[in-house]
Amino acid sequence: MKIGIYGGSFNPVHNAHIDLAGHFRDILNLDAVYLVPAYKSPFKERGDFMFSDSQRIQMLNLVATNLDKIFVDDYEITKGDTSFTIDTINYFVDKFGHRSELCLLIGSDQWVSFHKWKDWKLILDKVKLCIAGRDIENNSINDVLTEYLFYNSEKVIFLDTPLLDISSENIRKLLNQNQDVKDLVPQSIYKYLNDLIKR
Repeated sequence: MKIGIYGGSFNPVHNAHIDLAGHFRDILNLDAVYLVPAYKSPFKERGDFMFSDSQRIQMLNLVATNLDKIFVDDYEITKGDTSFTIDTINYFVDKFGHRSELCLLIGSDQWVSFHKWKDWKLILDKVKLCIAGRDIENNSINDVLTEYLFYNSEKVIFLDTPLLDISSENIRKLLNQNQDVKDLVPQSIYKYLNDLIKR
């Protein structure tokens, strides 16, 4: 099996997340893509979250219900504590076995600092790293990553994915200003957010 892992805050999930998950699945012909909401990123403060863990999971489940081969896994939230990618990778190795091929999706902005991630070389031993374009051509990577790529280019794939200019941060700002976000999120999430605001 070919399994895709797509982690993030999803705070909240929006159209660009869903669009990218679909391209990830289709370009690599994946058997399944798992959306993995983070409990806490090592690079973000817990206070950056507007929605609770349970609300983010509820929203992801609402979206995934209507998508082919896209699922939600709450491993990082159930585990609690800081989310290190290597722990999540090991969880998926145990879940699907060593014969499955794991593909990890990250953005090019994350790729630039990937050498700072905990056990980054071990991550690349266990997965195929798939990088979605956020101005890839404008990002210069660290010498450490350049050298790694020279010897291990087959472990890293740059995906030609059109990216919608939508961010969770901007959606949170709009919601705080009581502005409409109908065009930025799936219909089920729009209804969920409206119901949430009315409570």
